[in-house]
Amino acid sequence: MDGRVIVAVGDYQTPSSAELTEVLEVTRQLKATPPYTLIMLYGNYVVLDHSIIDGVGHVVSIYAHLESLDPTVRIGELVEAGQPLGIIGNSGTQQAASGSTDDATHLHWELHVNNQYLGAGLPAQETREVYAALFAGGPEPDQHQPEELTDNSEQSP
Repeated sequence: MDGRVIVAVGDYQTPSSAELTEVLEVTRQLKATPPYTLIMLYGNYVVLDHSIIDGVGHVVSIYAHLESLDPTVRIGELVEAGQPLGIIGNSGTQQAASGSTDDATHLHWELHVNNQYLGAGLPAQETREVYAALFAGGPEPDQHQPEELTDNSEQSP
């Protein structure tokens, strides 16, 4: 999905392992992660505004834990679907704070609709319908899902 860059953080300063552990201990005590703590845990990240999509709502995506951002990614710039945003890394993670880069490289991806993460408060079927509207171009057809999948690859047509 095309989108406009509304946040681009590429100069994240990794806290020490002890500092990060202290912050995470507070989240454990709260049994929640406050938004300002989440921002710190994203590391280098990009936020795209995909605008209002008919049948879905206002869509925003977050790409976090990047090692670095692509130099073309700047606030206010339009990016096209498939355009590189950066290099996947582990910034903002406990592994990065410990100096490890080998076992924690991943992309943290969030999709928010109308200021809530996708699926917040929705039943599974409605969440699937939102995904279908976003990524398949329309609502998911009403289909009965078989209870057991079988491999029919050896049967003749």
